[in-house]
Amino acid sequence: MIENTDADGPRYHADRAMWLEVFAGIINDPENLLRTSCPNCAAVPVRVAFIGPPGASAGSGLLWCDTCLFGISISRMNVPSEFEMISTSTPVGDILEAASIPDFEVIWE
Repeated sequence: MIENTDADGPRYHADRAMWLEVFAGIINDPENLLRTSCPNCAAVPVRVAFIGPPGASAGSGLLWCDTCLFGISISRMNVPSEFEMISTSTPVGDILEAASIPDFEVIWE
């Protein structure tokens, strides 16, 4: 767990390793997506989106929680065929809207 201090005092959140473990569980078995809880706040389910070039099998992956608005970004990864990949030729605003990607806090450590 990581501690951040702001005006309201200390806030704790799951570290990147915890988020990566959750992402690996979803990638290894896509059916886990609907039953996987957020490593930060325990809300179910977490959300994923993949963005990459048309026809590619690799792209960027996003994993986040709509409840606490924390998550991670992976810049290059293989995307399982069970998941739809949003094309990088799509304008950024349309990508965010199409996948309902909120402005979540990315965990880098």
